[in-house]
Amino acid sequence: MSQEQSSSKKRIFITAEQKREICLLKKNKPEPKNVELTARYDISPGQVSDILRESERWLSTDPNFYQARLKRTHTLPAVKIDGPLIL
Repeated sequence: MSQEQSSSKKRIFITAEQKREICLLKKNKPEPKNVELTARYDISPGQVSDILRESERWLSTDPNFYQARLKRTHTLPAVKIDGPLIL
């Protein structure tokens, strides 16, 4: 195994609740820099930028909703039914 492969960082997933916290921290007090947030949540700087870019979405999430504690959201694919409906 080469040095590049062994030193690569694994993808870290954080919950919607944590993403909401990041947005609230930045909104209330723009003091913490993105680098500080990356160290605090152990995520990449790109992830912090992506989260802050979609801050409206994360601020609108309800922290009491069960999906806010999930690290990855799952959506079901829409099923297209061809032809007439027979009952």
